[in-house]
Order: sequence, then C-alpha cells, then structure tokens
Amino acid sequence: MSSPAQASSQAIRALLRKLGKLYDIKRGLKPFSDNKDIYVLLRYFDDSCCYCGKNLLNCEWDKDHLIPMNKDSVGLHSWGNIVPSCKECNGKRQKKDWVLFLKEITGMKSEVFNQRKIKIDTYVSQYNYSLSVTLELAILTNQLQIEVSEIVSKLINDKMQEAIDLFDKYL
Repeated sequence: MSSPAQASSQAIRALLRKLGKLYDIKRGLKPFSDNKDIYVLLRYFDDSCCYCGKNLLNCEWDKDHLIPMNKDSVGLHSWGNIVPSCKECNGKRQKKDWVLFLKEITGMKSEVFNQRKIKIDTYVSQYNYSLSVTLELAILTNQLQIEVSEIVSKLINDKMQEAIDLFDKYL
C-alpha cells in the first residue's frame, strides 16, 4: 500500500464486506460465503455469465457486484448484489451501470437483453437488495475515506520523523 488514498480504498472495501454480512443477517439471510454460496449463484444463473450468457464451467470467471464496492457506488458484498461474470465482461464493465453494460453487451437483441435483465432483477428482488441503503451508506464511506487518509498521513509523517531522528543519530 503506497498512499493514504489506497489505504482508504482498502478500508472502504473491508467496511462494505462487513456491512454486507450484517445486511444479510438483518434481512434474515445467512451471510454470503464466497467459497460456498457462489455455487448457488451459478445454479441460479444456469452456470452462465449474467451479462453475456457465456458458460462459466470451462472458463475463468469472477464474482461481480451489480453495484460496485467502492466509495462512490457503495455496493455491499451480500446476497442480491453479487453475480457471476466471465472475466471478459467483468474487465469490460468496470464501474459502468450494470443495466447500461447489459444493453451494450446484448447489442440490438432486445429479447436477450430483456430476458437477462428480468433474470437479474428477479435475483435482486428475491434477496430484497435495496439501492436506498447503499445511497445512505455513502455518507459513512466518505467519512471513513477522510478519517483513514488523515490517520495514515499522520502515521507516515510520524515514521518519517523517527527515520530523520535515526539518520541524525548515525550520520
């Protein structure tokens, strides 16, 4: 980790993972487990990328967050926000809105777009994942970013002073 900004980003991702577990529990769900529950997602999405439909059984794939896990989007690592995605779609999507990306991937095939969007919307609804919660959490993540940056900057400055004192002692 080379900067306060990177430390802040990692802290925000850690917070969103922990909040995701708490959010699952508050909704009466078992917290999402990366190692076990990904197979539930694969089964729900017919072992396919939720965006392009590519079969994921014989290729590299990722878990994607419909609402990204970052300080701007504030998606949680929880049921209803995690979907299976092929590496190619995950790499192309980045921070794009998932609906706009789905339109981009399906091109002019409105029937394919509608089928995949309905499948994803049904999945989100099934787990009662609320966009409203993530919008309000943005206040917390912004505060965390500022606080972590300040703390890391202070720690770096303190250690720099200790190093200067050491240099003065030996040089």
